Amino acid sequence: MKLLPNLNQVTPIFHVHAHNDNEQPNPLVRALSHGVTYIEADIWLKKGKLFAQHGRPYLTNSNKLFVNNYLAPLFDCFQRTGAIFKNTSAPLTLVLDIKSDAVETYHAILQELKPYQSMLTRWVDNKKITNSVSILLSGHRSFETVTADKNRWVQLDGRMSDIGKNYHPELVPMISDKYSKVAGWRPFAKTPNEKQLRLLKEVADKIHSEGKLFRLWKIPENREAIQLFRASGVDVVSLDDLSLAVNDRPLAVNDRR
Repeated sequence: MKLLPNLNQVTPIFHVHAHNDNEQPNPLVRALSHGVTYIEADIWLKKGKLFAQHGRPYLTNSNKLFVNNYLAPLFDCFQRTGAIFKNTSAPLTLVLDIKSDAVETYHAILQELKPYQSMLTRWVDNKKITNSVSILLSGHRSFETVTADKNRWVQLDGRMSDIGKNYHPELVPMISDKYSKVAGWRPFAKTPNEKQLRLLKEVADKIHSEGKLFRLWKIPENREAIQLFRASGVDVVSLDDLSLAVNDRPLAVNDRR
């Protein structure tokens, strides 16, 4: 099991999602060292075990086990210090991007979580009982299976198609989608144009009116673009380059260079 660094002096950042964290050098440790509070792991179920890797695990590798790379080190940190980040009451969110069968993988995740429930946020009839780590299911999700559990250990990541469906914000706390799907495709553009920014603001307003957060992935990864997204109402941006994970003041939409 990997040991996490001392995070007492790390300032949490709440607008960054570590995209494909399991594929990066030093998974989990890298993201936490930057203060990232949304960390994504791709999840596959194979032979009764959960693997955190992007591609299908044709050959099983114990170094890729979800429990070893994520749950166990987080639990060790929780037991030692009583929290993941010391200077916030907000939980760290593990975003599990399910790649295998939605229902089977969900039940396997619940089994895997059992020894670690003392550090996990849970929901009873959509009432949140906050703890140090929250689980958000993305990718292949079975809304019917999850919503049938009145005592839940997970939330669900929404998509643009879920806007207006009246999902409770404690069930679906976030609407996430691909930047080009939301705002249109402009190849090689380093920043959104005015039309895209207006569209993003309109979408953000709809999402916020439902009490949910707005996340984009596959964005142009540069500081100006991130500031413009934030100024337009995007709450969380997915990044591969975590050197951009800083608490910059958002630019106003009309402050573009």
